[in-house]
Amino acid sequence: MNNLLFFNINNLAEKNPLLDAFMVFNSELLIYVLIILTGIIIFHTHRKKKIRYLTLFVIDICSSFALYMFIQYLLPMKRPFQALPVKQLVHHVLSGSFPSGHTTIAFALGIGLFLYVSRTWGTYVLLCAALIGFARIFVGVHYPVDILGGVILAFVPSAIRFFLKK
Repeated sequence: MNNLLFFNINNLAEKNPLLDAFMVFNSELLIYVLIILTGIIIFHTHRKKKIRYLTLFVIDICSSFALYMFIQYLLPMKRPFQALPVKQLVHHVLSGSFPSGHTTIAFALGIGLFLYVSRTWGTYVLLCAALIGFARIFVGVHYPVDILGGVILAFVPSAIRFFLKK
């Protein structure tokens, strides 16, 4: 199922140069746009809330990233281009595939914005995070399960905090 879905998405590559360029941008650079955008949004919030938001963001992102590193160490998986004949549109180092770090960080940013700052901006960033995840499959560097793993990891710190508050 994982390979089938991967091939269904990855086989869309190399058919339209404009779509390929769009997906390469989303796969490689959109994460940095989201980081900058999140910083600008937090900077323009109320001063007292800004420190709280920044603290919660840093905690969530660091927690998600620490979980990401731990799971990559525990479950080393080859990337699609190491194991399958894929249409690889971007160069990538030979590191573990599961979970997707780009997806983890992008969703952590979106969740943080949604919960602590603005549901509207959070929704936009979450949609962009989904696009990043899709693009990472499209360009041949991640399997769908890697993306799902990244999404779950991004939700873990917020979910823990939510249930501890109750």
